[in-house]
Amino acid sequence: MRNRIRAIFLAVVFLGLIGPVNALASDDFNVDRILAQPGVKLVAVDFFSKDCPPCMKAVPEWKRLHEEYYSKGLRFYVISADEGACFRPAWNPDGAVCDGDGYYQEMMKVDSLPMGFLWSWQGQMLASGSSVRDIQKAVERYFSTIPRIFIDAPRDKRGRKIRAGDELRASVRHELM
Repeated sequence: MRNRIRAIFLAVVFLGLIGPVNALASDDFNVDRILAQPGVKLVAVDFFSKDCPPCMKAVPEWKRLHEEYYSKGLRFYVISADEGACFRPAWNPDGAVCDGDGYYQEMMKVDSLPMGFLWSWQGQMLASGSSVRDIQKAVERYFSTIPRIFIDAPRDKRGRKIRAGDELRASVRHELM
């Protein structure tokens, strides 16, 4: 029964079926799985604590960055380093993870707060141990340099749109998003 509940919980967290969800560090938070979701191009992760004034000061900047680039494929997760209780942000990142036991802090070598990380969908770490401003610059740089692909409906020799091509175009567009 416990494994079934855990599987449902992970499906909810990683498929994004609902808003932010608190997960325990032992629940296998996995950036690669998030990056594999359709439409995800970048994943930003911020380690913070509600008792950290610089962390709380950065929240509006993270929120602004998330809102500005969400439609382009940026996903944002927060990892709460608060011991004992997990702090859930008042705004809606794509996910919130409790790390009261320091599992992810140790894994990512987080030695001060706040600290951000950014990965591209190709799995490349674009920023590590960074501030929200550094992450923002990396996001802007990424989106200004990635190649753009325009997909138009296929046409016959007379220039008329081929109806059967609409499904193919929609499928390709979905995969690229």
